Amino acid sequence: MSVRGTVVLSHGLESSPQSNKIRTLKPLAQDRGWKVVTPDYRSTNDPAERVDILLQQARSINGVLLLAGSSMGGLVSVVASRSLQVSGLFLIAPAVYFPGYEDEDYSAHVDGPISIIHGWSDTTCPIEGSQRFARENSGRLVAIEGDHLLHHVMPDVATEFVLWLDHCTASLASKSGSVQ
Repeated sequence: MSVRGTVVLSHGLESSPQSNKIRTLKPLAQDRGWKVVTPDYRSTNDPAERVDILLQQARSINGVLLLAGSSMGGLVSVVASRSLQVSGLFLIAPAVYFPGYEDEDYSAHVDGPISIIHGWSDTTCPIEGSQRFARENSGRLVAIEGDHLLHHVMPDVATEFVLWLDHCTASLASKSGSVQ
């Protein structure tokens, strides 16, 4: 199978490239023909610096680019999408419209599917931010029973991720006129 493109998986504030979510999602993307890049943001807690790290790594990526991120990694993915050519965006409990970041521009610049999964019981990043983001960016929001970490519902997160990857693949195929 040839490589379809690259998925950048961005971890959250107190997480790492070896997080449970990334370890779960990475092989799912790879099994479907996607290269996976997992930036390490642990050197800074500043969202703008994390965006710069993602943008630096993305400069070396050729071809189709998909961004996926959890919590602050979701916020970083949204902001970075404005400076990159992105063909899909997958967010897990993103820290959008979060206190302290409310002045940020959350218009995603994505030429493809936007999916968000968020737990109803998330008290870290309340679901209202994802609801607003989905509404303002024509995204698909899946609300599930869970807290911010969503560890006990990772199979649901994985299922939504695969559906999003399949939707991205179909969207790209329809734009190129080929059948995948």
